[in-house]
Amino acid sequence: MSRKHGLIRAKYIRKFAAQKLYEISENADIVNFIQGRSFTGKDEIIFTHYVMLLNKALKYYKEYAEWLKEFLKL
Repeated sequence: MSRKHGLIRAKYIRKFAAQKLYEISENADIVNFIQGRSFTGKDEIIFTHYVMLLNKALKYYKEYAEWLKEFLKL
């Protein structure tokens, strides 16, 4: 359906966002966290990792949002 209407598929937008987020943060864990991918391991470790990533993710997501706004000229 997207080809017929000249639209970009959502999976490509997700890949583009992941690539740009990685360029900004240089941390695959942050990209996975922002995109909702889960962690494996013990619950205690996961929670600690989650708390540490949350602050970093907020910082880098803000940078990504600013870059995207400029890129789209909004």
